[in-house]
Amino acid sequence: MTANGERMESGQITRALQATWKKANLSDKITRTLVRKSAVSAVHQEAPGMAGNLADLMCHRTATAERCYRAVNREKTCVAGAKALSEQFRASVSNSSRPKTPAFVNNASSSSVVALSSNSGLCKVFNQFQATVLLEKCDHIVKEGPIGKERIKEALTISDCGLQILENFTMEQIVNRLKYERKKHLLSC
Repeated sequence: MTANGERMESGQITRALQATWKKANLSDKITRTLVRKSAVSAVHQEAPGMAGNLADLMCHRTATAERCYRAVNREKTCVAGAKALSEQFRASVSNSSRPKTPAFVNNASSSSVVALSSNSGLCKVFNQFQATVLLEKCDHIVKEGPIGKERIKEALTISDCGLQILENFTMEQIVNRLKYERKKHLLSC
């Protein structure tokens, strides 16, 4: 409600929220949608049993919130899955010259098995060192301006470590990682 007791419009709520954050010396890049999404993510992570109550409070369906939270949680599960798959195939390759079919594929029903493409080795996850180098070299890109291929190449080609990242990852993977880092940066401001 406004100071006069009147109902606030959507834009007024966002501006009031931004003004409050600015007075607290926080970033003014806050929206009510971001607050709602953060609240839903926190409740689903810390108190999943309260998800239905939160959905009632925020006037949305529990199924919608769960679907959105699943998207937020995907990063953690994808990293864990990629790591397990990578370790399994490394073990198979080190035991023979030809990779063996992992046990988890042999135990799956044939309808649930998805064939791996011949370039499956190209799907990599940044390790801690690579992520740190990428952030050091591209910090200015993460903080402001477009996340463009030319800016990235320019930033990474000035060091050997940066060149290794360009060799080991596709530009799409690098761009996606920098977009992820920008979202983290904006949320932390």
